[in-house]
Amino acid sequence: MADQDNHAAAKDFNGSAWEVTACFTHHNRPKKLRRALEQLVGVTDVSLTIRVHENGSTKDVDAQLADLVDEGLIDELIQTDENLGGAGSRRLLLEETDIETDYVLILDDDMYVDDGWDHTMLPLFESDPDIGMIGAPFMIPGTNEIRDGGRIMTWGSGIPAYDADRDILIRDQADYSALADPDVSSISVDSIPIGSALVRTDVLSDVSLPDRQTFEDIAFCLDVANAGWEIVMSCETIFYHDKRTEDDTNRNRTDWNAKLEGYRDFCEKRNLRFALPQHILHEGVFRVPNRILWVISDIKNRKWY
Repeated sequence: MADQDNHAAAKDFNGSAWEVTACFTHHNRPKKLRRALEQLVGVTDVSLTIRVHENGSTKDVDAQLADLVDEGLIDELIQTDENLGGAGSRRLLLEETDIETDYVLILDDDMYVDDGWDHTMLPLFESDPDIGMIGAPFMIPGTNEIRDGGRIMTWGSGIPAYDADRDILIRDQADYSALADPDVSSISVDSIPIGSALVRTDVLSDVSLPDRQTFEDIAFCLDVANAGWEIVMSCETIFYHDKRTEDDTNRNRTDWNAKLEGYRDFCEKRNLRFALPQHILHEGVFRVPNRILWVISDIKNRKWY
C-alpha cells in the first residue's frame, strides 16, 4: 500500500466529507456498551449514525438502553427477545437494515476505538478503490499483547487464509511485523476480527454473513476476498478490547470442542480442505488428545452423562 500518500491524506482530513454507520451488537453488557459509545462519539470527527441491536439480553437492560437513546448515543435501537448470536446479530444490522452511508463500522459492545481512528482508517479507502474492508489491531487492557488478525483457528499453524489455486486453507502470509513500522500505514491481510472492522458499504451487496457464530470472521473475510475486494489492516490505529482475561472460552472444554467441530463444519460447507501439515496437526496431534482431555475434565468435574 502507498505509505506517504496515506499519511498526507490523514493530515488533510476533512471530517465533514465522511459519513459512517456504526453497528453494535449488545448482550448483557450495558455498562461496557455505554463506555464504547461514549468513547466512539468523543473521539470521532466524522458524521455518525449509531445502530445497536439488543440481542436477547437475559438481564433487565431496557432502562439503561433507553437512557442511551435519550442521551443521543444511540440513533436506532433494534431489539429481539431471542439471542441471535454474534453472526445473527450482525446479519440483522447489516442485511435487514438499510445503510445510507458509504462506510460501516462494525464493533463489539466491549471494543473501544482509538483517538483519531477516523483520520487514519477512512483515507485508506480513498487511497485504493479496491479496498473493501479495513481492520484495526486491538489490545486487551492490562496486557502488552496486540491481536493483529482473525482468531487463530488452525491451533498452532497460524491465522487461516484461502489458497484459491490449490483450494485449501493455509497460513496467512501477511507480514504482521510491518504493524510496528512507522513508515507503513496499512498491510494486506487475509483475515481481520469482524468486531473491529470498517467496511465499504458496497461490499455488503457482494457478500452475506454466515449463518453461525463459529468462524464468522474468516468466513466473512473469505467472501469479501472472493468477491474481488482487498482486505487491509491499519498500522496507525489500535483499538482496545475490554476483557478481563485473555480468552476464557479457550479454557472452557465445551466451547473448545465446539470450535473444533465448527471448524470441520466450516470446511465441509465450503468444500475446503486443510493443507497436509494442518490436517495432520488438527486430526492426529490435537483432535484425539483433546477428546481424552474432554473425558478427564468430565471425571474431574464429576460430570456424568
